[in-house]
Amino acid sequence: MRFELTNCLSNGTELFDLTTTVLWRNYKNPYEVYIPLPNSKKFHTKYPDFFVKNGGLLRGNKLVSDRPNRSFELELLPSEEKMTMFINQDNGKGIQSLSSQFIFGEWVLKNIFQLKDRELLTTDTLEDVGINAITFTKYDDNRPVSMNFTYVDSENPPEDLWN
Repeated sequence: MRFELTNCLSNGTELFDLTTTVLWRNYKNPYEVYIPLPNSKKFHTKYPDFFVKNGGLLRGNKLVSDRPNRSFELELLPSEEKMTMFINQDNGKGIQSLSSQFIFGEWVLKNIFQLKDRELLTTDTLEDVGINAITFTKYDDNRPVSMNFTYVDSENPPEDLWN
Protein backbone atom coordinates (compact mmCIF):
# COMPACT_ATOMS: atom_id res chain seq x y z
CA MET A 1 0.00 0.00 0.00
CA ARG A 2 1.28 3.46 -0.81
CA PHE A 3 -0.04 6.97 -0.83
CA GLU A 4 1.48 10.33 -1.56
CA LEU A 5 0.96 13.68 0.10
CA THR A 6 1.49 16.77 -1.94
CA ASN A 7 1.35 20.46 -1.18
CA CYS A 8 0.86 21.89 -4.63
CA LEU A 9 -1.99 20.33 -6.59
CA SER A 10 -5.12 21.96 -7.93
CA ASN A 11 -6.35 23.88 -4.91
CA GLY A 12 -4.45 26.99 -5.98
CA THR A 13 -2.61 27.36 -2.67
CA GLU A 14 1.04 28.23 -3.05
CA LEU A 15 3.55 25.68 -1.78
CA PHE A 16 5.13 28.29 0.46
CA ASP A 17 1.82 28.97 2.25
CA LEU A 18 1.42 25.27 3.00
CA THR A 19 5.08 24.89 3.93
CA THR A 20 4.82 27.60 6.57
CA THR A 21 2.04 25.65 8.28
CA VAL A 22 4.34 22.63 8.36
CA LEU A 23 7.46 24.42 9.45
CA TRP A 24 6.18 26.56 12.27
CA ARG A 25 9.03 27.75 14.46
CA ASN A 26 9.04 29.61 17.71
CA TYR A 27 11.68 31.97 19.02
CA LYS A 28 13.10 29.39 21.46
CA ASN A 29 13.80 26.59 19.01
CA PRO A 30 14.07 26.89 15.23
CA TYR A 31 13.40 23.18 14.63
CA GLU A 32 9.82 22.62 15.75
CA VAL A 33 8.42 20.76 12.74
CA TYR A 34 5.63 18.33 12.02
CA ILE A 35 4.25 16.68 8.86
CA PRO A 36 0.62 17.56 8.12
CA LEU A 37 -1.79 14.95 6.78
CA PRO A 38 -4.20 16.60 4.34
CA ASN A 39 -7.84 15.67 4.97
CA SER A 40 -6.64 13.69 7.98
CA LYS A 41 -10.06 12.67 9.30
CA LYS A 42 -11.01 11.18 5.94
CA PHE A 43 -7.59 9.51 5.65
CA HIS A 44 -7.71 7.91 9.12
CA THR A 45 -11.30 6.79 8.59
CA LYS A 46 -10.25 5.03 5.39
CA TYR A 47 -6.83 3.80 6.63
CA PRO A 48 -6.85 3.68 10.47
CA ASP A 49 -3.96 1.18 10.49
CA PHE A 50 -1.73 2.78 7.86
CA PHE A 51 1.03 4.02 10.17
CA VAL A 52 0.36 1.73 13.14
CA LYS A 53 -2.49 -0.66 14.03
CA ASN A 54 -5.42 1.42 15.31
CA GLY A 55 -3.19 4.50 15.43
CA GLY A 56 -5.60 6.55 13.36
CA LEU A 57 -8.83 5.58 15.10
CA LEU A 58 -10.86 8.67 15.94
CA ARG A 59 -13.75 9.42 18.30
CA GLY A 60 -15.09 12.70 17.01
CA ASN A 61 -11.93 14.65 16.28
CA LYS A 62 -9.83 13.02 19.03
CA LEU A 63 -7.45 10.09 18.55
CA VAL A 64 -8.61 7.04 20.52
CA SER A 65 -5.22 5.43 21.22
CA ASP A 66 -2.74 6.87 23.68
CA ARG A 67 0.61 8.21 22.44
CA PRO A 68 2.60 4.94 22.74
CA ASN A 69 -0.05 3.15 20.65
CA ARG A 70 0.08 5.87 17.98
CA SER A 71 3.87 5.57 17.68
CA PHE A 72 5.67 3.91 14.78
CA GLU A 73 9.09 3.63 13.24
CA LEU A 74 9.61 5.73 10.12
CA GLU A 75 12.45 5.07 7.71
CA LEU A 76 13.66 8.25 6.05
CA LEU A 77 14.71 7.66 2.46
CA PRO A 78 17.13 7.62 0.80
CA SER A 79 19.35 7.81 3.91
CA GLU A 80 17.62 4.80 5.55
CA GLU A 81 17.78 6.59 8.91
CA LYS A 82 15.01 5.54 11.27
CA MET A 83 13.08 7.72 13.67
CA THR A 84 10.21 7.04 16.06
CA MET A 85 7.23 9.18 15.12
CA PHE A 86 3.64 9.43 16.31
CA ILE A 87 0.27 10.62 15.04
CA ASN A 88 -0.84 13.74 16.87
CA GLN A 89 -3.28 16.70 17.00
CA ASP A 90 -7.02 16.91 16.35
CA ASN A 91 -8.16 14.48 13.67
CA GLY A 92 -4.64 13.02 13.66
CA LYS A 93 -3.59 15.83 11.34
CA GLY A 94 0.08 15.84 12.31
CA ILE A 95 2.98 13.41 12.44
CA GLN A 96 5.95 14.37 14.58
CA SER A 97 8.97 12.81 16.23
CA LEU A 98 8.08 11.06 19.48
CA SER A 99 10.46 12.51 22.02
CA SER A 100 10.37 16.05 20.63
CA GLN A 101 9.22 17.80 17.46
CA PHE A 102 12.73 19.21 17.33
CA ILE A 103 14.35 15.85 16.48
CA PHE A 104 12.56 15.50 13.14
CA GLY A 105 12.75 19.25 12.51
CA GLU A 106 16.49 19.41 12.97
CA TRP A 107 16.96 16.34 10.76
CA VAL A 108 14.86 17.84 7.94
CA LEU A 109 16.04 21.43 8.14
CA LYS A 110 19.74 20.92 8.91
CA ASN A 111 20.56 17.53 7.40
CA ILE A 112 18.28 17.39 4.37
CA PHE A 113 17.87 21.02 3.34
CA GLN A 114 21.07 22.26 5.05
CA LEU A 115 19.43 25.45 6.30
CA LYS A 116 20.92 27.77 8.89
CA ASP A 117 19.14 28.31 12.21
CA ARG A 118 15.86 30.18 11.62
CA GLU A 119 16.36 30.16 7.84
CA LEU A 120 13.01 29.52 6.16
CA LEU A 121 12.42 26.67 3.77
CA THR A 122 11.07 28.53 0.75
CA THR A 123 9.37 27.62 -2.49
CA ASP A 124 12.58 28.50 -4.32
CA THR A 125 14.60 26.08 -2.17
CA LEU A 126 12.11 23.28 -2.81
CA GLU A 127 11.90 24.04 -6.53
CA ASP A 128 15.70 24.08 -6.79
CA VAL A 129 15.85 20.50 -5.51
CA GLY A 130 12.68 19.33 -7.32
CA ILE A 131 10.44 18.62 -4.31
CA ASN A 132 6.73 19.30 -3.98
CA ALA A 133 5.48 16.21 -2.17
CA ILE A 134 6.15 13.58 0.48
CA THR A 135 5.60 9.90 -0.22
CA PHE A 136 4.83 7.48 2.59
CA THR A 137 5.06 3.79 1.71
CA LYS A 138 3.64 0.99 3.83
CA TYR A 139 4.97 -2.48 3.12
CA ASP A 140 3.24 -5.85 3.54
CA ASP A 141 6.17 -7.26 5.54
CA ASN A 142 7.54 -5.96 8.85
CA ARG A 143 9.60 -3.09 7.39
CA PRO A 144 8.82 0.33 8.82
CA VAL A 145 6.74 2.86 6.89
CA SER A 146 9.11 4.84 4.69
CA MET A 147 9.07 8.53 3.83
CA ASN A 148 10.67 10.16 0.84
CA PHE A 149 10.61 13.71 -0.49
CA THR A 150 9.58 13.64 -4.14
CA TYR A 151 8.11 15.54 -7.06
CA VAL A 152 4.57 15.04 -8.36
CA ASP A 153 3.66 16.23 -11.84
CA SER A 154 0.34 18.05 -11.37
CA GLU A 155 -0.58 17.18 -14.98
CA ASN A 156 -0.13 13.43 -14.32
CA PRO A 157 -0.65 12.77 -10.60
CA PRO A 158 -0.26 9.17 -9.39
CA GLU A 159 -3.40 7.16 -8.69
CA ASP A 160 -2.56 6.90 -5.00
CA LEU A 161 -2.16 10.67 -4.48
CA TRP A 162 -3.70 11.82 -1.20
CA ASN A 163 -4.46 15.53 -0.89
